[in-house]
Amino acid sequence: GDMGLGAQELGMLNRAWTQQAQAWGGALTGKPLSIITMIGFFLLIGIVAKNAILLIEFVQQQRAEGHDRRDAVLEAGQVRLRPILMTAVSTIAAMVPLAFFGADGSESRSPMAIAVMGGLLMSTVLTLLVVPVLYTLLDDLASNRITHRIAAWLIPPQAAEQVAPTPTTT
Repeated sequence: GDMGLGAQELGMLNRAWTQQAQAWGGALTGKPLSIITMIGFFLLIGIVAKNAILLIEFVQQQRAEGHDRRDAVLEAGQVRLRPILMTAVSTIAAMVPLAFFGADGSESRSPMAIAVMGGLLMSTVLTLLVVPVLYTLLDDLASNRITHRIAAWLIPPQAAEQVAPTPTTT
């Protein structure tokens, strides 16, 4: 179904940022990226996409019910905060033993856990802060409001009055 303005695009962008965070998590801990680490990335894809899309879909539902965009975005953040944080915290907590307290033979799984933890931390921040901002910008672009805002900022009202033709009476 139609997920509304920008939901899929924001989900893909969030996934790309998450992959970067996953790589940084490995680099900061000195753990190599491997095939098993990429398996962790598939876990992240599901969580990241779900969070971003559900957040934007909630905004769309609120707007369909007549709420203005600002109120809809704020309400979506409040309503979706708990489930997003619960998913992130529980997944990160499950990865801590695997990442730091491995037994013999777990060396190959430790980088995956660290990558998942880093990626999930970054995607949670992005989902809650950056995705709503990008949604607002995409909505402005789609409705051409951003062009009017930029023009109003660049052209002072006095200059706009001088440029506008004055009506003539005949």
